[in-house]
Amino acid sequence: MFDGGQNGGITLRNLELYGTNDSNSFITGTGSDTRTGIKLFSYASNSKLQNLYIHGFGQLGVHITSTNTSTSTVFVLTSNNVSISHCDFRRNFYGIYIEPASAEYIKVSDCRAWECSIGFYSGSASTLFTGCESFLNDIGFSVEGGAAANTGHGVITGGIINHNNKPLSFTRLNTGFLVSGCQIWQGTNVIDGCTGVVIEDCEGSITRWNSTTNGECWVRNNVWFTTYGNT
Repeated sequence: MFDGGQNGGITLRNLELYGTNDSNSFITGTGSDTRTGIKLFSYASNSKLQNLYIHGFGQLGVHITSTNTSTSTVFVLTSNNVSISHCDFRRNFYGIYIEPASAEYIKVSDCRAWECSIGFYSGSASTLFTGCESFLNDIGFSVEGGAAANTGHGVITGGIINHNNKPLSFTRLNTGFLVSGCQIWQGTNVIDGCTGVVIEDCEGSITRWNSTTNGECWVRNNVWFTTYGNT
């Protein structure tokens, strides 16, 4: 619907974008088409998405992309990367999709994603999620690494992550990720092939943990209840 190319200084605010398909099959199905609400270049300076309602896109609500394929030093030192704040994402296949290994230092704050297959996805390093809500999705937050040089070592803090099939899913991260101060109620948390993932100072009730790690990960100083009751 909107492709910013490699242009910076783009601000979109106070808009509703509808992809014409509000089917709840996105929650556990597959992306039914290639429609995307907004596509922005990660390292273009001072681009902002604010107070948007994006729903009904069969592929991506917001797609953050880049041409960078390894490290991002030359970009990061000269750019104020994309920020996304106070946006709502409903019934998209992905709410926010931050492209693998090439779109660093994206700030996402005070956003909500619900009834998506994946609410928030990051495949790049140093993503900061602050005060976000993710509920009634298949996966609340998905963070992936792999062979790429620059993934992981980001933060999810102050979030409410309730009633997802998988609240948190971390896969193939070699340089960790921090989850701190969140409410996490219901579902299966996944830590697969990772080193250095830390989940601390949270509350909630987790149905199940699936963990097969390459190195040390930590789940510490949390309070877990035996039921998710009236959450």
